[in-house]
Amino acid sequence: PSGIFPPAARQEPPEWSISQLLQHASGNNDRLVKLMEKHHPHAHLLWAQGEQMQGIGALTEARPIREWQSENAKYGTLVFCGKFPVKQLKWPDSDEEENSGAAPLGMLSPEQEIRSCVDPSNSPAGSSYNKAWAAVETVRCSDAESVQALMLASQLAFAQEPVGSKDDLVKSYHQIGRRRDKVRAVHLFWHPQRKEGWGREQLSQDFGAAGAVTVCNVVFRSLRDIANRWLFIAADNYFDDFWTWEPSWSAESARETLRELCALLGYELHAGKRKHGRRLPLVGLVFTS
Repeated sequence: PSGIFPPAARQEPPEWSISQLLQHASGNNDRLVKLMEKHHPHAHLLWAQGEQMQGIGALTEARPIREWQSENAKYGTLVFCGKFPVKQLKWPDSDEEENSGAAPLGMLSPEQEIRSCVDPSNSPAGSSYNKAWAAVETVRCSDAESVQALMLASQLAFAQEPVGSKDDLVKSYHQIGRRRDKVRAVHLFWHPQRKEGWGREQLSQDFGAAGAVTVCNVVFRSLRDIANRWLFIAADNYFDDFWTWEPSWSAESARETLRELCALLGYELHAGKRKHGRRLPLVGLVFTS
C-alpha cells in the first residue's frame, strides 16, 4: 500500500448525519458569506478559475448569493463553501521526474514558485462538509513494489525487457460527477466588478473534500481493472496516473488501447504529459527496464 490509505484503517460512521450537516449549514452559510464580504483576497484569480471550471462543466454559471439564499430558504439543501487558491508545485529533478506538492498561495519561496500553477480549493473545514462523510472501503494505491512487480511479470512472460508508457487524466477530480439529491455544495466567489458575493454550484467532485479522494480512487481503480481483465493490458495506476509495461511488439497497441478506453468512457487524458520508453518516472521514482 502507498501509506496514504492504511491497510487496516478503521471503518467508522460519519460524525454527522446529512440532516445535522444541513441544520448546521442553515446558520453557517450566512457566517461564511459575511466572512467573504469582509475579507476576499485573490478575488480576481479565484473568479477567473471559476469561469474556467464552468467551461469544463465542473461548476454552474455564477449567480448572486442572494438568489442562492432564497433557493436555500425554500429547499434547505445547500451547503456554502469558501474558496482559497492553492499552488500546485511541479519541479524537475536531475532524472526529469516531476515531483509535486501543494501549498496555500503566498507560503512559497521564489524558487518554488518558478514552476507552479494555481488551482482553487474549497474549504470543507469552514463548512464542516467532511463531518458528514466516511469511507466504507479502504482503497489501496499502487506503490514502487507494484510497479516493479508489473515490470518483472511482463519480462518473465515475454522473455524480453518491457517498454513502458505513462498517462494522466486532465483535472481528474472535475471529470467525475457528484450526487446532488440530498446535499448541494455552493462555492462562494467575490465578483471583482460588481463588488458582491456570487456563488456557483459544484457539479463535480470537490478538490479539498475528503470524500472526493476515495470516490475518485474507486473510479481510477475501475478503469485499471477494465484494462486488466477485459482488454488484457499490463496496466496499473496511482491516483490519476496510469501506466503500462508491455513487450516491444505490443507496447504501442497497449498504450493506445488504454487511451481509447478512457476516451470511450468519457475521461480525458493529458496529451502534453504522455511518456513512453524503457525509462519512466512513476510514483516519485524513475524505473528502467
